[in-house]
This record gives sequence, structure tokens and C-alpha cells, in this order.
Amino acid sequence: MTTETRHGSPRAGHAGLAVVDPDPVPRGRLAEAGRAAGFTVVCPPDPAAWAARTAGPVVLTVLDRDGLTVLERVRAAAPRSNVVVLAEPARFDAAAPALRRGAGAVLDRGTGPEDVVVAVRLAARGHAVLPAGALAALTAPQSAPQGRPTPRTAPVIDLDEAERRLLQDLATGATVQRMARHRYQAPRTVERHLSRLYTRMGAGDRVQAVAKATQLGLIEIPC
Repeated sequence: MTTETRHGSPRAGHAGLAVVDPDPVPRGRLAEAGRAAGFTVVCPPDPAAWAARTAGPVVLTVLDRDGLTVLERVRAAAPRSNVVVLAEPARFDAAAPALRRGAGAVLDRGTGPEDVVVAVRLAARGHAVLPAGALAALTAPQSAPQGRPTPRTAPVIDLDEAERRLLQDLATGATVQRMARHRYQAPRTVERHLSRLYTRMGAGDRVQAVAKATQLGLIEIPC
């Protein structure tokens, strides 16, 4: 169930649409739905730079705090851009922070691709689509935390070419077995390489690793 509110002034949609999701399966479905709706779909390594050039809408999957940082960067680079945020069902508490940072809509990550495209068009017309109850969270008083830390800057991660290729393979949905065959290595060897890579990047799994690599511009994500 969602609540629809007015958010900003109506304006026309754009031909370009950026899709930012570390998981290749939903990313591909969103890209396909966007193309079917007449958008020119891209999956830019730097969505903020893309939005600044085109002012087109961005569909951004937020899995952690880093995703909100990307949202802030997009809105800072292109204040008039529309950003539709997709969040995990258990993390609808991200709706209010995302909307406060300028998201035009917040949806369950499991929302059908065609419905996400509808939300993009609604956001372009000045509507905000958000989870029921998010309005209460938006209007609730916020307590200022003591000793609030300064905003984080993106960590610098120096990866060699082999590690970048591993991340690129992960971004395309390659399995460990497939990566092992291409490298003439045992699957356990690839798993060890991935485990060390995840630790270096501060990621718990492949989705988080690809998300961080994409946000830092370390790899290019195919649509």
C-alpha cells in the first residue's frame, strides 16, 4: 500500500533514464521496462555526473547508508533531477531519510519494473509515491544526536586489474563456477579471492561489493 502526495511542481519527463542497482537481474528487468516505455536507459558508473549532464530521472536502489550518499550526490549535482529510490521491504524506515534527501518516490525493491516506470513518470509530474506511514515519519520531530559524526567521505580503494575484473564479473551475475572456469582456477580459490576482496571493500556479500564499486566508479555496470 502506498500514499501519493504532491512534491514540487509538475514538469515534463525526459527521454533518458539511469538505473543504478548492483544486482544484474533486477537491473536488467528495470532497464527492459524503461526501454519498453520509450526511455533511453543507461547504467552509469557515476549517476551524479550523468544526472548533472542530462537532468534525467534516476532509479536508485538503496541497500545501505552508501546508497543514501549517492542520492545526496545526485541531488547536489542536479537539484532538478527526479530520483526514485528502491529499498528492501524490511528497510522501509529508509523512506523518510531518502525523501528528506530529495527522492521523488520510495518503493519496495520488489515492485514490478513496469510499476517503477510508472512511479518515474509520476515523479516527473511532481508526485511522490511512498510507503504508507512514511508521512508520519516525515512529520515526526527529529532528535539531534549528541556527538554527531561528520559526514563520511567515500573511501579510497586501490584495486588491481584482477580485482576489478572479479567485480565486473560479479556485476554481470557470473557464478563462482563460471569465474573459476574462465580463470582456470578451482572454485575455492576464487571464493578466497572474493572473500579477501569483500573484506577490503567493507562488504558483506557480492551485492554490497558491486554497489560500493559502482558508487565509487570502480567498475561500469552493463544494463
